Amino acid sequence: MSGRGRRTAVFALVAFAAATVAAAGSPGLSVGVPPRKLTVGDRLPVRITAEGGAGLLWGTPEVAVGPGSKWAVVQGPRAIPQTQPPAWDLVLAPLAVGKLELPTISVSVRDARGSVSNVKADHLPRVTVASVLPPGQKVPPAALDDPVGVTGFPWEWIPPVVAVVLPLALLVLLLWWLRRRRSRKPGEDRPEVAPLDEVLDTLGRIEHQIGRMPLDEICDQLSTAVRRFIERRTGAPAMEMTTFELARLARQKGWPPGVQRGVQDALGLSDAVRFARRDAAEDVMVATVRAAGEAASELDGLLTRLEADASRETEGVA
Repeated sequence: MSGRGRRTAVFALVAFAAATVAAAGSPGLSVGVPPRKLTVGDRLPVRITAEGGAGLLWGTPEVAVGPGSKWAVVQGPRAIPQTQPPAWDLVLAPLAVGKLELPTISVSVRDARGSVSNVKADHLPRVTVASVLPPGQKVPPAALDDPVGVTGFPWEWIPPVVAVVLPLALLVLLLWWLRRRRSRKPGEDRPEVAPLDEVLDTLGRIEHQIGRMPLDEICDQLSTAVRRFIERRTGAPAMEMTTFELARLARQKGWPPGVQRGVQDALGLSDAVRFARRDAAEDVMVATVRAAGEAASELDGLLTRLEADASRETEGVA
């Protein structure tokens, strides 16, 4: 072989070795899928394998899917441990029919100098996806086992939701009923009696408790009974009025002196015992309670006559 031929052969060998090294050092991605029949919504396992680029730092592959895409990512990409070069598992689901190419897959690669480059898979497999509809019929698609692409009401959620919500609702209802029962005042469920009958009955029980209960409790019940009677019989907010305001109301309404004196004595004695901490003899308490009952009876009779007169005048005008 001549010298020129030897030089040509050497240059060719060097060029081939350089191309081989360059090819081995250039990073890339290979994508593989198993041969299988697919329908819309089925899971398709995908294996992504890094190629070349020894000594490079590989990131996590990214799959180009989004609104309107023919593919959905079900799982991954998930790195396979202890593989060199790196490899990842990915699970996709087709959302359309026909011969579909896998979505674009890319990964970021960093070299020893810190430079970052983006590597894409040059060859993406194509798969054929069939419809889940019966051939030649246009009907809504059947429910799929996979959550991707499934529409409709999630009936399978009803039993666990009911199992949780129903006991809570019953517990809340029970607590409400117990609270309402405890807050209900004695005698609240009984039919409402007339104001005079109620106050006379209450004053009778109060008189019976004199000497058996603390004096301030008796006076508190006496004041409440008188105020409740006036409020129910006249409509005035007696429960919220002071003793002075009730006395002024009695004078303005022109109540008989006996009524004014009975109301004033009952409320005044109650205020003196409860607020001024004064003592009161049992005979004084009994007399005051009885006087309050007589005043209530006289006031009820007066108001009854006035109401009857007003009713007759109204009937006469009509």
